[in-house]
Amino acid sequence: MKIAVIAGTRFDTALGCSLLERSGILCHPIPMARTPEEQNLLQYTNTNGLQQTMEEAVNRLEHRGFQGVMVFCNSLASSINMDQLRQQTSLPIITPLDVYQNMPDQWQRILLMTANAHTLGTIEALLLARNAHMEITGFSSLDLIKRIEHQEARQVMADYPLNHLLALTRQQNLEAIVLGCTHLTKIFDHIRAITPLPVMDTGTIMAEMVKASLT
Repeated sequence: MKIAVIAGTRFDTALGCSLLERSGILCHPIPMARTPEEQNLLQYTNTNGLQQTMEEAVNRLEHRGFQGVMVFCNSLASSINMDQLRQQTSLPIITPLDVYQNMPDQWQRILLMTANAHTLGTIEALLLARNAHMEITGFSSLDLIKRIEHQEARQVMADYPLNHLLALTRQQNLEAIVLGCTHLTKIFDHIRAITPLPVMDTGTIMAEMVKASLT
């Protein structure tokens, strides 16, 4: 089994591959940018170029024996036309946006954490289309994402004031936390350790979806 993992930078591409390789799935990493800043800029200033690059990458994969594609990046999936991409290939493509289609219906008040505001708005629109009564408290921080790339998970938790953010969940009586950036998968267990709320990590859920599709 061989899956292509397309993501924003080498970091999240490697993180996505590691989740699949634990189950014996061969992975081919394809990062779209060198840094989070570059990826962020592409999503705001060159979506047409990003779309073309993605389409060319997926078309090449189809002729190289791959069985599927995992787009392991919320902001990347939010910036391109996934319907158009899927129409140009027979390969199954799984993205974080697919995860939100199956989010638990019982949650009405959530904290949504993303890398940038564009992604936050895209995911919010998807969730509200499913549940117009959902109340979403949004938080986006490219700075946090950069720290995750360059620091150990424990150091990120020590340096970044996530405890203050999570205190907000208690003040607002929120019911769950949704990690809308795959970089956050690195600190998923650490976040779960300091909150009583359920934490939904799109990265690990996506990896499970890929594994299920191959069995």
